[in-house]
Amino acid sequence: MSKFIQCINFCLKFCTLSKLCYNLNGEIMKVKNLNSSSKKTKETIKKTFVELLHEKKELKHVSVTELVKRAGITRSSFYTHYDSIYDVAQEFQDNTIKLLIKDEFKIENMEDIDNYIDVIIDNLKENETTYKMLLSSNEPLIFFDKIRKKFITNTYEIMKHKRNDKYLKLDISFYVDGLVSQILTYFRANDGYTLEEIGENMKKWIKKLFY
Repeated sequence: MSKFIQCINFCLKFCTLSKLCYNLNGEIMKVKNLNSSSKKTKETIKKTFVELLHEKKELKHVSVTELVKRAGITRSSFYTHYDSIYDVAQEFQDNTIKLLIKDEFKIENMEDIDNYIDVIIDNLKENETTYKMLLSSNEPLIFFDKIRKKFITNTYEIMKHKRNDKYLKLDISFYVDGLVSQILTYFRANDGYTLEEIGENMKKWIKKLFY
């Protein structure tokens, strides 16, 4: 076997082991299909990220160096999955929004809306400890602005068939702003209401405002 072929085989093997691949422009891209070990590493990174953000309060104070040290992984393991701390934050936010706001959820009547709200509350409860740590930092404002816009869009699509006047979006904005504020208050400084009570209140007010 020629040295050239040996070199090519070595490079291919290295790319496979490091979980990296290259596009036609030579840019490094993260591999999408991860094995169980890689998935475990990503979960460890995200868990440690949330803990550090809870302690540091601001994303700019969270470093890769401190994260890998606490997580017990190498820097190369971190960079196999993420390019920066901000990439971890972005993925966490995107995944959370997908969990909380399911576009594929079909809503045709009031019962569907109640079920939709139940799904949201169940997701909040399931990840309650993580959200409490994440939302105690100073970063959630941008994150919640994304959720707010998504909620407004989804709610408008639901309600425009029942009521379509020029104040509909304004009313929805008031409703969603109050909802987001209440959820943020719950996770940052619990004021005595449970997630179940917040969910029931959401159902009550959506009926009052839009039906």
